[in-house]
Amino acid sequence: MAYSQIDKRSTLIKKWFQRATRTDDAFDKFIYSWIALVIAAQRLRTYQGYNKEDDTDRQKILDYFNANTAKILQILEKHQSIMKNLASRKGTNYGNPIVDTGNRELRGKFSDLAAHYLKQKALSDEDLVIAVAELLNKVRNNGSSGKSVGDF
Repeated sequence: MAYSQIDKRSTLIKKWFQRATRTDDAFDKFIYSWIALVIAAQRLRTYQGYNKEDDTDRQKILDYFNANTAKILQILEKHQSIMKNLASRKGTNYGNPIVDTGNRELRGKFSDLAAHYLKQKALSDEDLVIAVAELLNKVRNNGSSGKSVGDF
């Protein structure tokens, strides 16, 4: 990919993030931020020479969070009270911590994430950022079993 195309991605990231900061609608804020995040994740992959066509947004985000662990931890540190409130939340259908899901692996990650913020369990930095990335992806997928909103 040419450098100018990568540079255009920087502009797109800024535009989507600015949209997110200007709206008062929580759903729009999340979706606009998600779009900026996916573009940033793909941009990072392009710089790293990884450009698999059939890759998922989920995998891009997981890799992006892994590559930016220190930055993600700084953001989480600034928002500890929000994370603690989220950790105290129980899903409505099954009572799982944070977000209800039928996926056993995600249930475990979200339970560990909740326990971490409720001071019941310490997570490694890597496990913490991956659990948050999985949470964002789960919210983005609107609670579906891996399908994106556009797949319905």
